[in-house]
Amino acid sequence: MGQTIAVHTFPETVKNNILTIVVDTPQWMHHLSFYKEDMAEKLKMYNIHGLRFRIGRITAVPAKAIKTEDIELTEDESKYVEKMTKNIRDEELQKQFKSLITHGLTKGKRKT
Repeated sequence: MGQTIAVHTFPETVKNNILTIVVDTPQWMHHLSFYKEDMAEKLKMYNIHGLRFRIGRITAVPAKAIKTEDIELTEDESKYVEKMTKNIRDEELQKQFKSLITHGLTKGKRKT
């Protein structure tokens, strides 16, 4: 969705195929509400059928700042990341999703 939006938002959960996105200010929530249908349409190919926004604190580190390079994924984990992101056409969005998935898989792991 772009670096500017990424600074003010964070994908929180997917429940019942609805993606909840945390937004840091009411102004950004209002702004994003204009693009909600377009965003939801782009996410349908990933089995996401709707979006919810909620105001909250962005506690996650932006994808560029996540340090996962020191922790190696297993071969199965690497294949999983590739499988989950291979159909994302937007390179920046694909990179961010790869980083998020990798972060989720490596969170709590120790360097080998």
